Amino acid sequence: RKRLHGSPIIGKVDYFVKVSRKKHVKKIIIATPSASARQMRKIVQECEKTGVKFRTVPGIKELMNKQLTLKELRDVQIEDLLQRSPASTDREELGRFVIGKRILVTGAAGSIGSEICNQLIEFGLERLVLMDRIENDLFFLEHDLKSKTIKNCEFDSVIADINRYDRLHYLLNKIKPDIIFHAAAYKHVPLMEMNPAEAVYNNVFGTMNLLKIANEIGVERFIFISSDKAVNPSNIMGATKRLGEIMCLHAQENNRVEYIVVRFGNVLGSKGSLIPLLKKQIKLGGPITITDKDIVRYFMTIPEAVNLVLHAGRMGKGGDIYILNMGEPVNVYEMAQHLVNLSGLELGKDIDIEIVGLRPGEKLFEELWHEDESPIPTTHPMILKSQKVSTNGSMSDRNLLKLKKTIESHNEKAMMDLIRKMVPTYSPSP
Repeated sequence: RKRLHGSPIIGKVDYFVKVSRKKHVKKIIIATPSASARQMRKIVQECEKTGVKFRTVPGIKELMNKQLTLKELRDVQIEDLLQRSPASTDREELGRFVIGKRILVTGAAGSIGSEICNQLIEFGLERLVLMDRIENDLFFLEHDLKSKTIKNCEFDSVIADINRYDRLHYLLNKIKPDIIFHAAAYKHVPLMEMNPAEAVYNNVFGTMNLLKIANEIGVERFIFISSDKAVNPSNIMGATKRLGEIMCLHAQENNRVEYIVVRFGNVLGSKGSLIPLLKKQIKLGGPITITDKDIVRYFMTIPEAVNLVLHAGRMGKGGDIYILNMGEPVNVYEMAQHLVNLSGLELGKDIDIEIVGLRPGEKLFEELWHEDESPIPTTHPMILKSQKVSTNGSMSDRNLLKLKKTIESHNEKAMMDLIRKMVPTYSPSP
């Protein structure tokens, strides 16, 4: 029998239940910090069957530059079952991309925007401008950034609404950014289904304002943060994101600005997203509400997603669409079951899961690319590039003007009809 440091190796993960009973195991320690999310889910699933308390050593990111002691052992967290091993990143290349630049981040106080700011501040930017219309969140972001040791980087906080063209025009002419990361958007699917005109006005015409001004003042690069919901959208939020992609690609024609689209799926722990909602439901004693037993979603941590966004922005050329490698989709119902077990509760006894049906605009699964895009690998292992950039649809200045008039006249039906013409892949859910 094989041994490790003098201790016998009894068997594989599949033997957990048998061995724990035979050896009267009181505690299981998972000592595989480099395990993939899929491997970790398998290990935890087997641990849960034993009924024995289990803990884990920290993940590989937490262990970097740390000496492991027994104090470092912790309970398994849902993030351990979803996140992947960190991809290697070339900080030197990234530094060359942003050092000495004036960078504007819209939606800076949001989950993605704030992480963009947190990662950029580590480099020697000439100036970082945080733009958002949410006063409280921007205040706390500014306070957080000020508490860090910042080397050679000035930053400003600007309260502004991307829908106010005149104010935006004044500010961008004053700031004169070299690079814009456009993360400002309405994102909550059910809420936008109930308020489609606001989704279109903000996500489409706010983006159009930025594109026009970026072209006028000669920005070097414009990175548009898109979503997997833009692919064959079944909801208005996804349709507006797809329109944003198309507008960026159209803006690239005969333009010196490099417009780059970066598309990815759900991120863990963003404001109002699935994981925090499920944790809150568990804390309140349930029930946990899941829309469908078969629903699956892609997940990525916010820091990883943003790091890849920065690298895509660096390597991109005008008119490119980059797609982040999100790994394998995760079944949401199974994830909820793990959350219950990790909380020390018993499903069906302490708490229940209710299947409530798909919400308006929701799909069982999301897609990361259109069929005709045929993404190919790039020099970064976690970033794909669309091989064919499709802009099918009736996108034109004339149609955009018509679209705006439908909003101003409160003609929602005409607005939705026009959106379907401009985004042919948009198929609203019943």
